[in-house]
Amino acid sequence: MSAINKSVRESETQLIINLSEELKNTLIEHLSEPRKIRITLESVDTFDLSTVQILYAFMNQRKQKNLETIFETDFSQSIGTLLKHANINFLIKE
Repeated sequence: MSAINKSVRESETQLIINLSEELKNTLIEHLSEPRKIRITLESVDTFDLSTVQILYAFMNQRKQKNLETIFETDFSQSIGTLLKHANINFLIKE
């Protein structure tokens, strides 16, 4: 299994936008990784739509290549509820 380890502590709006671009670039580097990729999201206080779109596109492109991507999440109840109501089920752990 491949590990992509990025730790983010800052949360100003401009940094979030830059980090979304950094996330996209990091995921592109691993798009064709043949091993299963596990993405862990924990201690998330806020979620922006661009990050969700990037993660969804990454998962779908890997799925088209028959490559496995696993999301492990530890969201607050409020974020989990928002994702569920927005029908963003791929990030919600069962």
